[in-house]
Amino acid sequence: MQYVTPPVITTLGLLFVNKLVSEEVQSSAPMITKYRFGWSVEQVGSLSAGVGLLVVPLTICVGFISAHCEDRFILKWLTAFALLGVAIMIDWEQLGFESMGTVTVAKYVRERMQK
Repeated sequence: MQYVTPPVITTLGLLFVNKLVSEEVQSSAPMITKYRFGWSVEQVGSLSAGVGLLVVPLTICVGFISAHCEDRFILKWLTAFALLGVAIMIDWEQLGFESMGTVTVAKYVRERMQK
């Protein structure tokens, strides 16, 4: 039990949460795309296959880069790409905006305060 330190527990907890969220996204994608966007089973399968095919090359790429760069640098870029992905996935029209090009934090707050 000497190797079970708080950093190890934290890392294992974050890995568990990461895998849990990844599996939830993958398992809910067919339902969301079918009802929200009207996709067929074939289209959802193609999406899942495309995401699956991207995993191995991206893992190899990150592994190669990690041998040549500092971890801080890699984590900053991976976090930036993750935030970009989250921003792309947000349905801005459902938040009350007509187009993403005019979205600012001030406009969002102003819109929400007027409602």
